[in-house]
Amino acid sequence: MVPVGAEPSEEPVAVRVDEEDLDFEYDMAVYEGEPFTGEAVEYDRDGKMVALTTYRNGYEDGPVKQWFPDGTLRVEGATSYGVGAVGLWKEWGPKGNLISEREFNEKGFVVALREWDDEGNLVKDETYPGSVEEAGTWPSRRP
Repeated sequence: MVPVGAEPSEEPVAVRVDEEDLDFEYDMAVYEGEPFTGEAVEYDRDGKMVALTTYRNGYEDGPVKQWFPDGTLRVEGATSYGVGAVGLWKEWGPKGNLISEREFNEKGFVVALREWDDEGNLVKDETYPGSVEEAGTWPSRRP
Protein backbone atom coordinates (compact mmCIF):
# COMPACT_ATOMS: atom_id res chain seq x y z
CA MET A 1 0.00 0.00 0.00
CA VAL A 2 1.30 3.43 -0.94
CA PRO A 3 0.60 6.30 1.51
CA VAL A 4 -1.82 8.99 0.30
CA GLY A 5 0.02 11.62 -1.75
CA ALA A 6 3.05 9.37 -2.33
CA GLU A 7 4.13 8.03 -5.69
CA PRO A 8 4.62 4.27 -6.03
CA SER A 9 8.29 3.33 -5.88
CA GLU A 10 10.04 1.57 -8.73
CA GLU A 11 12.32 -0.06 -6.16
CA PRO A 12 11.35 -3.58 -5.11
CA VAL A 13 10.21 -4.11 -1.54
CA ALA A 14 13.18 -5.03 0.68
CA VAL A 15 13.50 -8.70 1.50
CA ARG A 16 15.67 -10.00 4.34
CA VAL A 17 17.04 -13.52 4.15
CA ASP A 18 19.64 -15.58 5.96
CA GLU A 19 22.97 -15.43 4.13
CA GLU A 20 23.01 -19.25 4.20
CA ASP A 21 19.87 -19.29 2.03
CA LEU A 22 21.66 -17.55 -0.84
CA ASP A 23 23.38 -19.42 -3.63
CA PHE A 24 26.31 -17.75 -5.35
CA GLU A 25 26.88 -18.11 -9.07
CA TYR A 26 30.32 -16.59 -9.52
CA ASP A 27 29.86 -13.25 -7.70
CA MET A 28 26.07 -13.11 -8.09
CA ALA A 29 23.82 -13.81 -5.10
CA VAL A 30 20.83 -15.91 -6.12
CA TYR A 31 17.72 -16.58 -4.05
CA GLU A 32 15.04 -19.01 -5.19
CA GLY A 33 16.59 -19.10 -8.66
CA GLU A 34 16.61 -15.31 -9.19
CA PRO A 35 19.26 -12.61 -8.69
CA PHE A 36 18.73 -11.45 -5.12
CA THR A 37 17.62 -7.93 -4.17
CA GLY A 38 17.40 -7.21 -0.45
CA GLU A 39 19.34 -7.71 2.75
CA ALA A 40 21.25 -10.86 3.63
CA VAL A 41 22.01 -11.40 7.31
CA GLU A 42 24.51 -13.67 8.97
CA TYR A 43 24.09 -15.08 12.47
CA ASP A 44 26.61 -16.51 14.92
CA ARG A 45 26.18 -19.87 16.66
CA ASP A 46 24.05 -18.23 19.36
CA GLY A 47 21.62 -16.79 16.80
CA LYS A 48 22.84 -13.18 17.10
CA MET A 49 23.06 -11.16 13.91
CA VAL A 50 26.72 -10.41 13.13
CA ALA A 51 26.53 -9.15 9.53
CA LEU A 52 24.14 -7.48 7.11
CA THR A 53 24.89 -7.05 3.42
CA THR A 54 22.62 -5.36 0.90
CA TYR A 55 22.23 -6.72 -2.63
CA ARG A 56 20.61 -5.37 -5.78
CA ASN A 57 20.05 -7.62 -8.78
CA GLY A 58 22.41 -10.18 -7.28
CA TYR A 59 25.34 -7.89 -6.49
CA GLU A 60 26.47 -6.08 -3.34
CA ASP A 61 25.03 -2.60 -3.54
CA GLY A 62 24.08 -0.57 -0.48
CA PRO A 63 24.66 -0.62 3.28
CA VAL A 64 26.98 -3.15 4.92
CA LYS A 65 27.19 -3.66 8.68
CA GLN A 66 28.98 -6.08 10.98
CA TRP A 67 28.62 -6.52 14.73
CA PHE A 68 30.63 -8.12 17.50
CA PRO A 69 28.84 -11.03 19.23
CA ASP A 70 27.80 -8.70 22.08
CA GLY A 71 25.91 -6.48 19.60
CA THR A 72 28.49 -3.69 19.45
CA LEU A 73 28.84 -2.28 15.93
CA ARG A 74 32.10 -3.42 14.32
CA VAL A 75 31.97 -2.12 10.71
CA GLU A 76 29.65 0.19 8.79
CA GLY A 77 29.87 1.26 5.17
CA ALA A 78 28.32 0.95 1.75
CA THR A 79 29.09 -0.75 -1.54
CA SER A 80 28.22 0.12 -5.11
CA TYR A 81 27.65 -2.48 -7.81
CA GLY A 82 30.72 -2.90 -9.98
CA VAL A 83 32.84 -0.67 -7.76
CA GLY A 84 33.03 -2.14 -4.27
CA ALA A 85 33.39 0.04 -1.20
CA VAL A 86 32.24 3.66 -1.58
CA GLY A 87 31.78 6.56 0.80
CA LEU A 88 32.78 6.50 4.44
CA TRP A 89 33.56 3.16 6.12
CA LYS A 90 33.97 3.09 9.89
CA GLU A 91 35.42 0.38 12.10
CA TRP A 92 35.05 0.12 15.87
CA GLY A 93 36.92 -1.92 18.46
CA PRO A 94 35.20 -4.42 20.77
CA LYS A 95 34.82 -1.72 23.45
CA GLY A 96 32.88 0.51 21.04
CA ASN A 97 35.76 2.89 20.34
CA LEU A 98 36.24 4.16 16.79
CA ILE A 99 39.50 2.70 15.45
CA SER A 100 39.44 3.67 11.77
CA GLU A 101 37.68 5.54 9.01
CA ARG A 102 38.32 4.90 5.35
CA GLU A 103 36.81 7.15 2.75
CA PHE A 104 36.32 5.78 -0.76
CA ASN A 105 35.43 7.82 -3.82
CA GLU A 106 32.72 6.84 -6.32
CA LYS A 107 35.25 4.69 -8.21
CA GLY A 108 36.19 2.68 -5.11
CA PHE A 109 39.56 4.27 -4.45
CA VAL A 110 40.63 5.02 -0.88
CA VAL A 111 40.99 8.80 -0.69
CA ALA A 112 41.38 9.22 3.07
CA LEU A 113 42.39 7.06 6.02
CA ARG A 114 42.19 7.94 9.70
CA GLU A 115 43.12 5.64 12.59
CA TRP A 116 42.88 6.02 16.36
CA ASP A 117 44.60 4.22 19.21
CA ASP A 118 42.77 2.65 22.17
CA GLU A 119 42.79 5.98 24.02
CA GLY A 120 41.09 7.79 21.13
CA ASN A 121 44.20 9.61 19.91
CA LEU A 122 44.41 10.13 16.16
CA VAL A 123 47.52 8.22 15.05
CA LYS A 124 47.09 8.31 11.28
CA ASP A 125 45.48 10.93 9.05
CA GLU A 126 46.32 10.43 5.39
CA THR A 127 44.82 11.41 2.06
CA TYR A 128 45.45 9.62 -1.21
CA PRO A 129 45.07 10.31 -4.93
CA GLY A 130 41.62 9.41 -6.19
CA SER A 131 42.40 7.54 -9.40
CA VAL A 132 44.61 4.89 -10.98
CA GLU A 133 46.20 7.58 -13.09
CA GLU A 134 47.13 9.60 -10.01
CA ALA A 135 48.12 6.72 -7.75
CA GLY A 136 49.13 3.87 -10.03
CA THR A 137 47.14 1.46 -7.85
CA TRP A 138 43.98 -0.59 -8.25
CA PRO A 139 40.72 0.25 -6.48
CA SER A 140 39.99 -1.53 -3.23
CA ARG A 141 37.06 -3.93 -3.15
CA ARG A 142 36.33 -3.82 0.57
CA PRO A 143 38.07 -2.56 3.67
